Amino acid sequence: MNTGDLSEVKKGQVIWDGAEVDQGRKPGYGLSMKKTKVKPVVLTLVSEEDIRMLRDGATSKAVRKIAIERLFNEAMEQGVVLNHVDVGLILKCDRQTVSSHMKEVETEKKVQIPDRGRVHDMGRSVTHKKEIVRYMLQNHSQIEIKRLTHHSGESVDRYLTDYNRVKMLRGKFAPQDVAFATGLSISLANEYLDLIEEMEGKVEKGG
Repeated sequence: MNTGDLSEVKKGQVIWDGAEVDQGRKPGYGLSMKKTKVKPVVLTLVSEEDIRMLRDGATSKAVRKIAIERLFNEAMEQGVVLNHVDVGLILKCDRQTVSSHMKEVETEKKVQIPDRGRVHDMGRSVTHKKEIVRYMLQNHSQIEIKRLTHHSGESVDRYLTDYNRVKMLRGKFAPQDVAFATGLSISLANEYLDLIEEMEGKVEKGG
């Protein structure tokens, strides 16, 4: 979906301000809302599919799950990432509901929905690192990994480079020395060390 002229908003659509994907720097902790670049996008609040599903007897939860996935994806197509509060406000539900429904969709469809925490690495979860490394171990190209995980090429390169650098030093040095040698924080170095152990265990088990 392309924003085009914002005046051409159709029935069932809304205009919403969201954080631009490209912030002109490595996004993450320390990026306050005051410093965050935002822009308006057109999002489909109610679609023909929603109406059809409700008419055919679908539950409100089922329709909301479809809407949650659609809102995140439409925003990403227009160069914007939404957070769970954004989507909760648009759909008039709390962010815990958004998070819970989103996880269900990702599990059911085996997809990754591009929320701001994942795209801008705002959260402390290493889930996105795991996915990127898993795709690397499955011999996916950098372009494929970028498409599958909704991460920029720069982020994918950084995760894979850090993973491989830590892997080379693992077992030879203490975690604090690995952190010093790679320029990573001790907590992040430990994340990679745990991730390496987990991924190697999966490979050995054929997972």
